[in-house]
Amino acid sequence: EFLARRWRLTRLTPAFAMDFQECGRWLLVIVNSIFTLCGFGVFAAGIFLLVKASELEQDVELLKDLPLTTTSYVVMFIGLALAITSVIGVIGALRKNRVFLTVYLFVIFAVVLIQLCIGIYLYQYDSDASINALVEEKWFEENEGAREKRIDYQAPSF
Repeated sequence: EFLARRWRLTRLTPAFAMDFQECGRWLLVIVNSIFTLCGFGVFAAGIFLLVKASELEQDVELLKDLPLTTTSYVVMFIGLALAITSVIGVIGALRKNRVFLTVYLFVIFAVVLIQLCIGIYLYQYDSDASINALVEEKWFEENEGAREKRIDYQAPSF
């Protein structure tokens, strides 16, 4: 009787495991499809920033010192990389392609490691003092026209 019960459990286990794998596969397809759309959205935001960079540098005083053109190219690259990685994940999951899934896993692992390193760097070496110094330098300057600039920052534009 023990062997018969054990035989039935092992016979049912692969079917249960197969259903679990199918659910995981379709979850991977859905999540990566959403991330593909997000990646294209980030890419579009980078293009918008690139088009409006010179206008923003002229209109917003705090953004004059920032390299907006370079930032827009970085944002475009990140969006495109996210979209391509997600498409590789979708194709790998739909076709059950081991190579695509391995590349997808490697890229995701590398991105997590890079984010971890950046987080450690920012925690260790960066502080709020740099942001505060930038705001105080631009916001609390006391020269001709400084008051008008502060009023322009606060006034809503219609």
